[in-house]
Amino acid sequence: MLQAAEAWRSRNPTRLARVAGATRNHVLAPWVEYWQLALSIDQASAANVQDFAARYPGSLAAERLRGDWLRALARRQQWGALHAEAASRLPEDPELLCLTLDAAGRSGAPPSPGSLQGILTLPRTLPDACANLIGTLTGSASISSADLWRRVRVLVEAGSLAGIQQVTGWLDQNERPEPRALALAWTSPLAALHRHGTAQHLRTSRELQVIAFTRLARTDPQQAAQAFDPAVQSAMAATDRAFIAAQIGVSLARLHAPDASNWFEQVDGNGLGEETLAWRVRAALREEKWPRVRAAIDQMPAAMSADPAWVYWSARADRALGSTALAQAQFVRIASGHDFYGTLATEELGQTPRLPERMPAPAAADVEAAGSNPSLARAVAFFSLGLRSDAVSEWNWGLRGLTDAQLLAAAEHARRLGLWDRAINTAERTRAAHDFGLRFLAPYQAVFEQHARNQSLLESWVLGVARQESRFVANIRSSAGAVGLMQLMPATARLVARRIGIDSPDLTDPQTNVRLGTSYLRQVLDRLDSQPLLASAGYNAGPGRAERWRAPNPLEGAIYAETIPFNETRDYVKRVLANTVWYAQVLGQPPVSLKSLLATVPPRTVTTLATDTSKR
Repeated sequence: MLQAAEAWRSRNPTRLARVAGATRNHVLAPWVEYWQLALSIDQASAANVQDFAARYPGSLAAERLRGDWLRALARRQQWGALHAEAASRLPEDPELLCLTLDAAGRSGAPPSPGSLQGILTLPRTLPDACANLIGTLTGSASISSADLWRRVRVLVEAGSLAGIQQVTGWLDQNERPEPRALALAWTSPLAALHRHGTAQHLRTSRELQVIAFTRLARTDPQQAAQAFDPAVQSAMAATDRAFIAAQIGVSLARLHAPDASNWFEQVDGNGLGEETLAWRVRAALREEKWPRVRAAIDQMPAAMSADPAWVYWSARADRALGSTALAQAQFVRIASGHDFYGTLATEELGQTPRLPERMPAPAAADVEAAGSNPSLARAVAFFSLGLRSDAVSEWNWGLRGLTDAQLLAAAEHARRLGLWDRAINTAERTRAAHDFGLRFLAPYQAVFEQHARNQSLLESWVLGVARQESRFVANIRSSAGAVGLMQLMPATARLVARRIGIDSPDLTDPQTNVRLGTSYLRQVLDRLDSQPLLASAGYNAGPGRAERWRAPNPLEGAIYAETIPFNETRDYVKRVLANTVWYAQVLGQPPVSLKSLLATVPPRTVTTLATDTSKR
């Protein structure tokens, strides 16, 4: 099987054919068949694809073969066949969706404008299939130049020059920015803003100015704010003025600059991306200007404002503004959730978060049925071969459509096999019936208990960190090179090991990894005023950054967490601290309050170190 997998990865059909026969009775035989078909898809027939789908109905391999087949039909320019194949079920993948819409148009059913909106708002360069489709439709009833310029704004916010260059290639010649002018606006925005003369087309000139101001805001928001003076603003359209002000506001807010929220005062939510809308709230939170928090959330799209984060902060704003009953109703609305905001809302209501009623342990027959699920069985086989990426994809595919009881049976099946990450992730998917013993597994608990005690750390917090870092996969390595249960970077591990007298540490060994991880966590905690909130941020992003993110004055911990500039670290901190609350209860330890973990962050110190000893 490993030889077959390697032949597939190296795209070697001859080598794959040589070993395929020996895998015929293996549980992963469908994948070997798929690999062979996929490598010869341009010579395959519809009958080949249909036969495979009939023998492995509903499988991940059959779904992938269907996608390969749609691409092959497009390469053959068999548009009628592609349209017929995809008509029963539109693909979710953007490339395949574009191929499908293109085929429909060539078959006499051009796409409606609405069907393309999801593609036009993707914040990245589009695949060739979408580029071809949009290029063909530009100027028609489906896509106007205004649609393309709206896409440019999406890509400006996302910071994608390649995406902008792709879009401008679809514009009419008279609207298309001159490449050197676009490059200047992107790489030397201040020079572009000082450049005399305008583009031939008014809209083009406006957009180049927006791009230049946005890029300047990203690199030097103070300079952008200075350049965006009243004279410049008065010559602009209101929508452009508001967009640029929002970009300056976001950049200043990420730097925690004083009065960053002032830049959003002339901005409504129209035409802004979700990240910008979120930072509009965060800027007001950092300054504790609750009327602005309230107004910013009110201008979010309904789907965004319904997120528990914004329901929580909406309630906090209502309470600060005197609408206590409305605030209480909103806290109640999300308090049933077990995430960071649901837990905070429960405490805001004066209650202690409690474990949900535990489902009865899955019956032996249910666990056996989970093991017989073809996708899960194939996933287990992939795990046994060390093919982790394939295993995770196959496992997640097998969970689709399962009931809560079936999910918990699958989680228990994973637990018995020592697949801790699959057990945790699967138990997290339940909607109404829960088992927090599975959701908050504590493998290697004796190891964590020992080293947490040795370092005088809260055991539930250390487990919360490890759960978020590795899901307790002892030999896991991140793309950045972090290793093991507590995801230590080798260089950091060596420094810590020298301090505590360990030679040549094996970071995949649980005992060694947890000893080093807790030693480093203790160092970070001591440096950051013994505050778990700051130490969690410092463990992920480096203690120097966690220090710099403090305010000049005492700051509520929940606001500090919400205004962490790095998306990954902000999410990480919230999850680690919520994990801590629930691990304390699962382990039968004294309850831990989330608000006590957040506490109040003291003001930043006068001096901060310029460098970090970060596990990252």
